[in-house]
Amino acid sequence: EALQIIQDGIEWNYQYANFCYYCSVTSTESNVGRSGTGLTLVDPIVWYALNTNQHHYAEHAIDYAENESYGNFSAWTGQYESRLYTHYQDLQSGLSGEDGNDSSNDDGSNEDSSGNDYNNDNANDNNNGIINEVADLAPNQLYYAGFLDCGENSCSGITAFSGMLYDPNQHQMVIFGGGHAATMNDDIMRLDLSDFTWKSSYTPTACDDMTPDNWDGGTSSWASSGLPAARHTYDMMVISEHSNELILLRPADWQGGYCVTTEDSILGGSGLSHFDFDTNSWNNQQFDYPWSSLGSAEYDPISQDVIVVDGNNIFVYDPVSQITVAQIAHNQSGLHYDKNLVYYPPLDRFYYFVSGSSVFELIVDRDNWSSSILSEISVSGDIPNFPHTAFAYDQANQLLGGGVSNGKFYAFRPETGEWLSKTIELENPDYQASWSAQVLDSHALDYDPINNVYVFITTQSGVSAQRTWIYRW
Repeated sequence: EALQIIQDGIEWNYQYANFCYYCSVTSTESNVGRSGTGLTLVDPIVWYALNTNQHHYAEHAIDYAENESYGNFSAWTGQYESRLYTHYQDLQSGLSGEDGNDSSNDDGSNEDSSGNDYNNDNANDNNNGIINEVADLAPNQLYYAGFLDCGENSCSGITAFSGMLYDPNQHQMVIFGGGHAATMNDDIMRLDLSDFTWKSSYTPTACDDMTPDNWDGGTSSWASSGLPAARHTYDMMVISEHSNELILLRPADWQGGYCVTTEDSILGGSGLSHFDFDTNSWNNQQFDYPWSSLGSAEYDPISQDVIVVDGNNIFVYDPVSQITVAQIAHNQSGLHYDKNLVYYPPLDRFYYFVSGSSVFELIVDRDNWSSSILSEISVSGDIPNFPHTAFAYDQANQLLGGGVSNGKFYAFRPETGEWLSKTIELENPDYQASWSAQVLDSHALDYDPINNVYVFITTQSGVSAQRTWIYRW
């Protein structure tokens, strides 16, 4: 059936057919197939197409399903099918880009059989639409900017337990993440903040090259490509604006998953990697990590060093010499993994968010690092209960904003320890149904001071499609 759909007028890469077959025979979800034996081959075609913005494939598969086999798509009631139908409703209500604002989610009418857009004028018009919409955002308005589009390279899950960072030198957001339980795509995805389009940085390592013989455990990278392996980056990734680098401050996880078979699972290694934006290349080195790989890190623009906080210590890493220059015990017991460290310039202090009710303040002494102090502070106001501690410094409003949850955007005022919140209003109410089901994805949030907007990525519970949102406090 998958091959029939491909032959039914659509030039489609055979790896998608293999993906569909894999899903159909390995599903363990209950109540997903009409026969009770698992997903039909049409379901994952729709699923994959909608998650990768190739909506013309989704529409074709839906038509095929309704006309040939399975009845009306809206009547599909299985767990996966109901999610698919939600995506389909999104498509019909304008998330495919038919509103003229989103070039990354068009319906394929301007694409050739390889999925390439041959109508650049239309794409430019769409980008101009996004730019104008973002410029006109009112306070507390949220703009939907489309799916995180990785083109022909699958990146579903690239923000899982991973972060997104603002790069001031190139005026872009960057994502590197994923790992064994998500995507193995080791590309850096870049959101160009001049036109709000997602772009690739380079060709990622091919799945066929992810073998034990090609693995350099000392640097946690693939020998053939020289690229560091995909991994959960948590809050252990920083942008060094002075050296114009992206720095990965934790080694790779074990390399298993859809590219690496269980029999060939590879241990993560001990590499630390710097990406040079000027040369568009990685430098991977073996590193004797003194800190936990589950800590939190932030760039210090004053010292031009990196501050790392884990469960026991504060570390100072010099990105130029690539050595740890200080280690200070902080004597605090309430810190946890996968949290968030943020620098707040007005007070020249760092803030470590464990939860809404547990916030720590770090005062660094750059003349004598050992005198730096980490202490818990009192908080008040609308204290949030958020699933992920993704926060960023809002230069226009002098706040630390983020913690998106339950339809609210939260902000912390360090001067007073007060929590503020706003119930988010959508710029286009047609997206309300989709927005209501979204969950902030790990640390995928940062602030763009030039446009005065936050950018963040969400997923829907149980759904891997990643959506891009733009918000102005």
